[in-house]
Amino acid sequence: MLESGFFADRLGKLEMLKLCYLGSGVATLCWLVCWNFTTILIMSLVFGFFVGGVISLLPSVAAELYGIERLASILGLLYSCTAFGNLL
Repeated sequence: MLESGFFADRLGKLEMLKLCYLGSGVATLCWLVCWNFTTILIMSLVFGFFVGGVISLLPSVAAELYGIERLASILGLLYSCTAFGNLL
């Protein structure tokens, strides 16, 4: 089955994370033109794929960039910084 981890193995974790952030942003903007059930369904599938990639790849990329020793504090900072945007 095709999932973000499959593509991350081929493209690289950081590149796939960048693509997932871009894809989720574009999918969010596509919500503005969803007028019926079919378009909302397609948008939600695309958005779910990319957001799932962000959620699953972020800890892996953080561990690769900053090391496993400080991973808990790095992830806490990253998730805390996104909390305000998520509330909006």
